[in-house]
Amino acid sequence: MSINRNKKEDLRRTIEESNNRTIPIDGKNWLGHGEYTSAAMMDELLISGATFEDFLKYRKKSAANAHLGHLKRVHGIPIKRKGKIYEYDFEATPKIQKDDLR
Repeated sequence: MSINRNKKEDLRRTIEESNNRTIPIDGKNWLGHGEYTSAAMMDELLISGATFEDFLKYRKKSAANAHLGHLKRVHGIPIKRKGKIYEYDFEATPKIQKDDLR
């Protein structure tokens, strides 16, 4: 569910997930997206970086674009594009202290 998301917590969990991969809990990933959904697949692909064509293996073009916007708008997670590669943009995020990752 995405209503009233804690953006700081979502960002913290995404940074943590990129450093230490976890298994989904109760069938949901760290952002609350269903474990085997196309949204969860895009979330995973963005950790290591992926092309838009990679997203199209799981979602239609409009849905892939909508999910990228959803991650920025609802979860507060910036995405960067470097050439053809999309990935989470942790450099653009507010500095998170080590204590925030506990």
